[in-house]
Amino acid sequence: MSEQTSAFHTYPQDEYTITNDALKKSRFEVEYQSYRARGEVPRLLLEYVGANYTSVTPVNWPARKKETPFGMLPVLTHHKPDGSVLEVAEGMAYMRYLASLFGLKGSNIEEDAILDSCYSCAHDSVLTTIMTGIWKSSDPKSKENIDKTFENMTFFFDGIERYLVKNGSNGYLLGQKTTYPEFVWYDWMQYFYEAYAEQMNALVSETTRPALYKMYKRLASNPRLRAYIEGGRWQFRPAPATHTAA
Repeated sequence: MSEQTSAFHTYPQDEYTITNDALKKSRFEVEYQSYRARGEVPRLLLEYVGANYTSVTPVNWPARKKETPFGMLPVLTHHKPDGSVLEVAEGMAYMRYLASLFGLKGSNIEEDAILDSCYSCAHDSVLTTIMTGIWKSSDPKSKENIDKTFENMTFFFDGIERYLVKNGSNGYLLGQKTTYPEFVWYDWMQYFYEAYAEQMNALVSETTRPALYKMYKRLASNPRLRAYIEGGRWQFRPAPATHTAA
């Protein structure tokens, strides 16, 4: 993300401050294998709020696997000030838990239902489509396969665009507050701009699905997220990320 680009997108209300004493004294761990993938979204949320957290990679996975709730990663661990420890597995569960702790969810059951839908679409539907269409295809580099896969994802991107437009095209899904589904969409988009620039720039830009583009730019301009993505927080974000988003 260039300095010139970020200068046009400033959102002072996104300067999150933890005010709860228990959360200030809490420590979190995101346990996952040695890459971004599903472990990246909780990291982005924790970076955004400025929480005390670390990324943990299991040293002996066969042994650790038996200790996790369902034998799978990621696992979020919350070390509380009173010495108690809570492990939460599965993406929807640990993201909703973090959203509840840090106030990044809705104020009623209807708002939460919409946010959950937006999260599930990106967490499940986008992943399934990209996995079957590209990653597990016989030719992952085939332009025909890539183009077709992104064409199949237009329904998902149209859906999130409609929710953003309904909220006023202000860069937020709900009011003027950051909510937890935005992180999974941001993570996908940042990856797509890096790995599939031609298709992604056609899918989301200042003129194509502009409300979603605005949400992406809003999060991309966040100082904490920028610092994380530009490297230094952990070994798999070692250098400035590059992409060709317009």
